[in-house]
Amino acid sequence: MYARLLTVILHGCSATMLCAQSVEPTQRVVERLLLQAGDSICARAGDASVRFAVTNHPDAAWIATSLRDPTAVRQCLSQIVDSSSLAQVTVVCRDVQTSYANAHHQDTVLRSVVVDLAAIDRASTRTYTVRLLDSAYVARADVALLDTRQHMATHGVVPARPTTLWEDIAQPVVFIGAAVVTIVLLFTVRSQ
Repeated sequence: MYARLLTVILHGCSATMLCAQSVEPTQRVVERLLLQAGDSICARAGDASVRFAVTNHPDAAWIATSLRDPTAVRQCLSQIVDSSSLAQVTVVCRDVQTSYANAHHQDTVLRSVVVDLAAIDRASTRTYTVRLLDSAYVARADVALLDTRQHMATHGVVPARPTTLWEDIAQPVVFIGAAVVTIVLLFTVRSQ
């Protein structure tokens, strides 16, 4: 019996995607996508492009750090410089952000993390574009636990919870009707 109950609980958790343990924190998702973008840029630019700069984003310094390979296996994008004139590759952030949209279930939102970069290689005058997207269903209550305000790209605005016809129209009408009936009954009983 306990095994069956545990199976139902686990299935419910995985079916609705409301378990905070199974959803990766937003900052970790952005960092993972930035590392993948760095790998993609280096696969096209080659290991000769060592010095790089990141532009067009308030989190440019953090994005530059996240683009680097932490294991230092690849030589490309390994040295961050302050000026794009000194860089061999200039990475332009076209879109690096987290956004939320309402999902089918009222207590769930769809988190979308976008990393859209353009890398300009000065030696070959080529532009390499990388667009990565990670989407996950998140419980509304867990958004504050998963997001961080440390960087602009690691949090988003959660849309208002959608309401139903019952909450918007029927419920107030029932409450007002009940109040009117109560008042009428009070005055009717009192007058007799």
